[in-house]
Amino acid sequence: MAIGIVAALVWTANPLAVPLVVIPLGLSYFVHREWVRSMREHERIKNISRTAEAISLERGLTSRISDTERNDEVGLLAFTFNQMLDRLEDSFERERRFLGEASHELRTPITICRGHLEVLDVTDLPKEARDTVIVILDELERMGRIVEDMTTLARMEHPELLRPEIVPLDAFLEEMVVRATPLLNGRLKVRPGSRTGVMRADRQRLTQALINLLQNAALHSPHRGMIDLRVIEEQRAWRFEVEDHGEGVPEGKEERIFAPFSRANNAVPGSGLGLTIVRAIAKAHGGSAGVDNRPGRGARFWIRVPR
Repeated sequence: MAIGIVAALVWTANPLAVPLVVIPLGLSYFVHREWVRSMREHERIKNISRTAEAISLERGLTSRISDTERNDEVGLLAFTFNQMLDRLEDSFERERRFLGEASHELRTPITICRGHLEVLDVTDLPKEARDTVIVILDELERMGRIVEDMTTLARMEHPELLRPEIVPLDAFLEEMVVRATPLLNGRLKVRPGSRTGVMRADRQRLTQALINLLQNAALHSPHRGMIDLRVIEEQRAWRFEVEDHGEGVPEGKEERIFAPFSRANNAVPGSGLGLTIVRAIAKAHGGSAGVDNRPGRGARFWIRVPR
């Protein structure tokens, strides 16, 4: 409309000058309109990127991108991204159900087999048979630990199963040292950090998570290598750190090792569920868990629990 008014004024003054004025103005108008549209699309893409980053940081798959109404390229991108999240959420939900149902179904037959073997009188059996019974009992015990880990992991998907209480930090650390001493045989060192204050947490589950980290550090540290435990007071959380001085985590596997049945080193014994349980316990508390990796010099695993 503005171009039409300008054209009318120019026509009144000099009809031959109309093309010289209208054409540049028209081009400027279309360029400006495309620029505005481009900026709007750029802002929409930035919003999608921010939403995706938030989903990644929260490690949750329930959020979705809302910019799917428009039938354009950005709307199609948002729609496709939401479909991918739907498939991932379905996959993780199937995995959680499998862990819960499989652990429940396996506990009974393992218990029955162990019960029959443990009451079996093996004194009159040949040595080979006695050795076989011992091996089977050991393997059933290991299977029982794996099943128990699977059960714990399945339960941690429901934070309402936590039993939070007010826990004095100094008393909790003293308990951790007492519990870890037989496991680490003098290798644990509590580093300076926050020792006073209170937190609201499930004492038993948080202890389990830290014991898992301490055992993991012991397995991946050089012989007699020291393992450091510290607590750092952050603005809105307590950060528990367990640091070893081994070889660290292979580069690129920092996140993968928290996945179920994933291990950084297959030569090291374990079910591959320890770190998964650590992260599940942290998330159930509304916190997080991760690792600060130093390949060749060790790794610092941490749990962050809201204050």
